[in-house]
Amino acid sequence: MNITKNFLKMNEINAIVNDMMNKETYLQAIASRDMMILYFCTDLKVIDENGMIDATFENYDKYKEDGTINTVLSKIDENDLFLIDECYQHETGLNIIIKEFLNDINKKIDKYGKGFNLQKAFDKLKDNFDKEKNKNIN
Repeated sequence: MNITKNFLKMNEINAIVNDMMNKETYLQAIASRDMMILYFCTDLKVIDENGMIDATFENYDKYKEDGTINTVLSKIDENDLFLIDECYQHETGLNIIIKEFLNDINKKIDKYGKGFNLQKAFDKLKDNFDKEKNKNIN
């Protein structure tokens, strides 16, 4: 394995963050992040038969156990790794839940006017917050 570069371009960081956001769990997001970094920064063939980056836990574990992931991550610009994690947290954090909640309230107020049930809206916010919290725990 050869490390072909020690940095990520903005479009690569964007692709990594977007892919992480499409995962159901945080662990899947981390596996995806690390496998995409291997794809962008090494000569390893981490593509599956469908032409997609193979971020299965089995494939991730193979590269984790042999030290490849740790070696590559230790060579990547720390600012790029920090930016990936910050962007992911920004895109999936509480601020997104609140933004979606406020958008939902505005739509309901526009649609129902005075008949809008604020308690239901707050219950939805709590449910979304609990789902996000459980997602990050799992």
